[in-house]
Amino acid sequence: KRQEAHPAGRSPPDNWQGRTVSMADIGSGIAIGLLVLLLGVQWVYFKRDLLAADAGLRPAMDRFCAVLHCGLPMRVDLEQIGIVERDVRKHPVVDDALLINVAIENRADFIQPYPLFEVSFTDKAGSPVAMRRFSPAEYLGEDVDRESGMLPEMPAQVVLEVLDPGAEAVSFQFGFL
Repeated sequence: KRQEAHPAGRSPPDNWQGRTVSMADIGSGIAIGLLVLLLGVQWVYFKRDLLAADAGLRPAMDRFCAVLHCGLPMRVDLEQIGIVERDVRKHPVVDDALLINVAIENRADFIQPYPLFEVSFTDKAGSPVAMRRFSPAEYLGEDVDRESGMLPEMPAQVVLEVLDPGAEAVSFQFGFL
């Protein structure tokens, strides 16, 4: 690049170092900064469910939603939902049916939504014979307020009537989704 000679003490007219900052420049910078901030707030707002699922970010998201009056879903930790009791037997009244009684408990220190409940039956080789998933509306009684979630250390009783998968089914499993 070739250097051009300029009179002493004068800089080229389009040299940014010699340019003075005007109020329009400051205003444009502030406007751009505010727009970037607004974009960040919108991103957090629309991703709040995902961000609130992280236990480390949950307190910040609670404060964020307190300011913006938005709602957050209940925290979910399926590993903290356990089975206290379980019993699978032939239905006492209905032929070719099983009666499943399970007591589930939220072992977390926070309220969680009731999960999907999965029942699966397998044969001797461990291959699935039958499987069904139940929503909370299907496995909870009408007297249970499903919207308020599972309170910590309060067992919930699950009673299900299912078709008997037959003699091939030798074991069963329960899971939460």
